[in-house]
Amino acid sequence: MDEVNDIKAIVCGVEVKGNEAIFAVVKRNGETVDFIETKLKKLALKNHLEYNFLIDFIETVKSFVNEEKIDVIVIKSRALRGLAAGSGVTYKIDTLIQLAHKKVVFCSQQTLAKFAKTNQGSVPEGPLKYQHEAFRAGAHFLTKN
Repeated sequence: MDEVNDIKAIVCGVEVKGNEAIFAVVKRNGETVDFIETKLKKLALKNHLEYNFLIDFIETVKSFVNEEKIDVIVIKSRALRGLAAGSGVTYKIDTLIQLAHKKVVFCSQQTLAKFAKTNQGSVPEGPLKYQHEAFRAGAHFLTKN
């Protein structure tokens, strides 16, 4: 069975804001989705113009993925244009995450907004407030696959 469609997968939801990637790791537990506490909750790209900072970011993500045995990364996508559009740095972070792990998918803001209104989209105790959207990205993936 393809790991991306394996509902037993460990999934990392990601929300990118400014120069930071916010992480929330989740796994399926019957009909619910459990939050997995991790040391790494967010990671900043300190300088997007310096090669060494880019490599450090990729290596930190790779290490995190290996330590937590993450099968799939789900990134909350952002608008390409308009007032809600992400900055160039946010798209660079998306790319660095894609380079760090081969199974990366995207989930739209609209999809997550709809999901948040369902019982499955509620956030349990555990994730910090800033991790809620990342949690929903991972939870949505697990409930739809």
